[in-house]
Amino acid sequence: MPSDHPPPKTGSRTRNDEIAAMHRTHAGELRRRVAWRAHADSQTVEDACLHAWLQLLTHPSVDLASPDWRLLGWLAQTATREARRLQRRRVREGLLDPITIESERRLRGPLAPGADELAAQHERLNLVGQIPERPRRFLLQLALGYS
Repeated sequence: MPSDHPPPKTGSRTRNDEIAAMHRTHAGELRRRVAWRAHADSQTVEDACLHAWLQLLTHPSVDLASPDWRLLGWLAQTATREARRLQRRRVREGLLDPITIESERRLRGPLAPGADELAAQHERLNLVGQIPERPRRFLLQLALGYS
């Protein structure tokens, strides 16, 4: 059944075209970010990323004219929240067995750092705190993956 309203346009391309182009460019990065943030199994990460892309498609209030890094941040936040929600539900319903969870954790390494690692992290934070504010913000943006 055809829609009464044409898809919203941004520039000369339709919104769907722009989202498809973003997906081709940023889907892998989104999966990596969500896997790192959510500490979830690969299927949960994939489901959460699909949810985020669907939210972008169905929410015209999200401005596609924003820089790619901002849109990717929005997608990552949306997908991370969904991944955590899905993981809690799957664990509660028994859909994820402990062996699967443990094997995923081994692939990523320990989730909580030990005392030595925490001390080293605090030392690095103290060193970063000695950098003047403006260069520190620049370094933070680089660490978060921004160009």
